[in-house]
Amino acid sequence: METRRADGASGHVFRSARASSSISQSDAQQKAAALAQAEANKAASGGAHAPHERERYPYGVRDLTEPVLKQLYADGSPIARITRNAYGASVLNANRVMFVDVDFEQQGRDPRTGQIVPSVGGTTQAGALSALADLLAARPDLAFRVYSTAAGLRYLCTSTLFDPELPESEAILTQLKSDARYVLLCRKQKCYRARLSPKPWRCFKKVPLSPGEQQASESRGFFSRLFFPVPRTKTLRNPSDFATCRYIETVGAEIKTMRPEIAEIVRVHDAMCEIETTKPLA
Repeated sequence: METRRADGASGHVFRSARASSSISQSDAQQKAAALAQAEANKAASGGAHAPHERERYPYGVRDLTEPVLKQLYADGSPIARITRNAYGASVLNANRVMFVDVDFEQQGRDPRTGQIVPSVGGTTQAGALSALADLLAARPDLAFRVYSTAAGLRYLCTSTLFDPELPESEAILTQLKSDARYVLLCRKQKCYRARLSPKPWRCFKKVPLSPGEQQASESRGFFSRLFFPVPRTKTLRNPSDFATCRYIETVGAEIKTMRPEIAEIVRVHDAMCEIETTKPLA
């Protein structure tokens, strides 16, 4: 699979493609790169899907095929794999450790028309937290780590392992107001998915200069400051300048010792998402 980028009115656009060849692997990669670049150019020119459709998966249509970056183990048994998705982000696919992604209602603009486009699904923060409280009241044996994301909340269950194919799993995800397509994807892919790296198109944010940067800028020569005024902000564009989610708190049952499988998932997830930094979320 090859990923390519194009620049459009709404920012960077990333597209990926796969191709096969009877000649060589290099020829297949070249074909895939050409297809990916063509799709990126088309999207950048406004000839593709609206912004809220960029991250959609083929829900219920076909299985996802993603390159595996790493396998995770606990006590010698496989518990998860990290893959790279269609737009280049790393994704944790946990076999039995439940992740719940809850998106808040948002609006965006269609770059082709400039019109407001509401997000598909989504809930309010109050609605999400109320649903979590209701579940914990009914199931006092459960515990969740709660994280904030750029679009809402993420929960990680630290008390119990769940089979994503069973109705109980689907019922919990639905009660917690997880997107219906995510619920379907978990069941179809037989795992719980959690993105570990920022979404490329969200990696753009103006932030104030740090005191050190401000002092260095003000110490420039007279003519430099005269013709190039002292900036007050800088623009972050590199994915390494962003984090994926931020830890808020743990709610529910008191868990003194997590199962090894859950503990390893928490360790890898928290480290790769950079949950303790002050970086903006993307």
